[in-house]
Amino acid sequence: MRKFYTFVFVLVACYANAQTYHLLSGGSFTQNWADKGLITTNDVWTGVPSIIGYRGDNLTASTGTDPQTI
Repeated sequence: MRKFYTFVFVLVACYANAQTYHLLSGGSFTQNWADKGLITTNDVWTGVPSIIGYRGDNLTASTGTDPQTI
């Protein structure tokens, strides 16, 4: 059982370290979009650090909805 818990701990630790987040205490968050290589495939945001992209399919039933109300 100890091996199982060790495996789970290592798995969680590796997953947590695989994501890069902006340290908010380090200053303002900015992103330079001049590099067109950040998003090379539709809906794949893995090249953009600290940003997770969502398409937003089926968030509302109608078109023209104010995005601030979703």
